[in-house]
Amino acid sequence: MRIGIDISAVSHGRGPARFTTEIVRALTAFAKSGDTFFLYSPSGLTMSKLAVPAAVRAVPLERFRPWLNWTLPRAAAHDRCDVMFFPANDCWLWRAMPSVVALLDIAPRTTLFEYLPGWKDRLQVLLQMGRVGRVADTIVTISRFSAGQIAGAVPGSRDKICVIFCGIGETFRQPEQPAGNRDGEEPYILFVGGFDRRKNIERLLLAYRELRGRGRRENLLMIGKGGTNSRLYYDLPELVNRCGLAKSVIVRQGVDDATLAEKYRHALLLVLPSIIEGFGLPVIEAQSCGCPVACSTAASLPEVGGDAASYFDPYDVAAMAGCMEKILTDESFRARLRERGFENVKRFSWSRSGEAVYGFLEEAAMHSNRHAKGPAPR
Repeated sequence: MRIGIDISAVSHGRGPARFTTEIVRALTAFAKSGDTFFLYSPSGLTMSKLAVPAAVRAVPLERFRPWLNWTLPRAAAHDRCDVMFFPANDCWLWRAMPSVVALLDIAPRTTLFEYLPGWKDRLQVLLQMGRVGRVADTIVTISRFSAGQIAGAVPGSRDKICVIFCGIGETFRQPEQPAGNRDGEEPYILFVGGFDRRKNIERLLLAYRELRGRGRRENLLMIGKGGTNSRLYYDLPELVNRCGLAKSVIVRQGVDDATLAEKYRHALLLVLPSIIEGFGLPVIEAQSCGCPVACSTAASLPEVGGDAASYFDPYDVAAMAGCMEKILTDESFRARLRERGFENVKRFSWSRSGEAVYGFLEEAAMHSNRHAKGPAPR
């Protein structure tokens, strides 16, 4: 097969970038003799960025010509691709060739739609969600929760949806370590994720302030990424100051995986208070590193955390504070969450997910070839 993959999300960071990177690595490991992979991006990512056996195509942006719906299909046709894989929500609006599309979540169409900055952004989301069910041969998503949302909101998708879970990168798969391991920092609670409104950061800060009022003195370390759209992203420094927490909340951006893994290993707990999550990678990354998890009951998080996390109502500040306090003060409970976490993460594998995606691509390409050749003679 000649397989084209849109890797443009890698340069944007956050969850779609991690999913793209990991699934492309896993997918190319299942290449058969004669398979060729073409990785397309307007930024011309180098081979070292993904470290996979593939041809990287820098497909530059052209003025007045849409990259996704003009430049990319022309490049894929030039390379005679049999099938195209879109791993990060985007997809062309017309069926240039057989396609497999990963919809990681549809928050831009549901929870975040009102926060999009202008009518062009809203129109793009409406068009894309309206067309993907007709364009894609298979729609891959990463939780049963997201599958249900997609089936209800994306026309023509119901019979095309397949669920694959995310996996855990090798950086986060380390031998079990003794509880209480520290790296010289003051004790801290950890948050990992974007600084957008669906992450429920304002209530998290209020819950953390309540903990401080109860006498807890752990810092709150927030690792993530913000954005310039003030409708979508919190002004985190302003919000921290308004809550009176400037001396105890530490914000870090642009952290690499090795550093992030260390932060997981030495945190007292990870807290993830999101209102909506397509999957929730920090949950299993933390569990794999031996970090107890407190997370919201919303969306896919109970599906991912299983019985290895402690849960709270994301709208209840007192419940959030109580959940964190339980982990901080009850050593046996904290140890039990750690042990269950190590067991829970065995369910998740990028290799299994890559193998599944390869099968979807192969099926889409073969189905197209059968139609091209016409019905078999009787």
